[in-house]
Amino acid sequence: GLLVQHIFVRLGCFFRGCCYGKYYRGPGAIRMPGGEVPYPIFPSQLLEAAISAVLLVLLLILIAKGYDVFGMMVAGYAVNIIVTECYMDQKGWGIFWGFTILEWWAVGMLLLGAGYLIWQKLWRRRRRSGAS
Repeated sequence: GLLVQHIFVRLGCFFRGCCYGKYYRGPGAIRMPGGEVPYPIFPSQLLEAAISAVLLVLLLILIAKGYDVFGMMVAGYAVNIIVTECYMDQKGWGIFWGFTILEWWAVGMLLLGAGYLIWQKLWRRRRRSGAS
């Protein structure tokens, strides 16, 4: 559910004109609806929605195959945030030691997801070996 919600939130950000990307004149550059930003930008909201959609499809395929995807979802969501925050125009808001607050949360989520995946792997190995 988190990924579905996130896709629609980022599409809402795009249409509202917030959370926009950095100044950008390359392929795919856009001008924000409503003209709040007078220069072309990178469509970071659309990139984040697209990555979330790809991650959602991948996780649904894995769920259909019987995999536990909690760790993969948390880690994948975190990587999505870390990657797309690099393209957003932060203007110094909430930046600590070079990272935004959201990036710090994403690092925590990445550690949580990776820790869960490691724990899950060790738990399965232990169960297969017959240890209690």
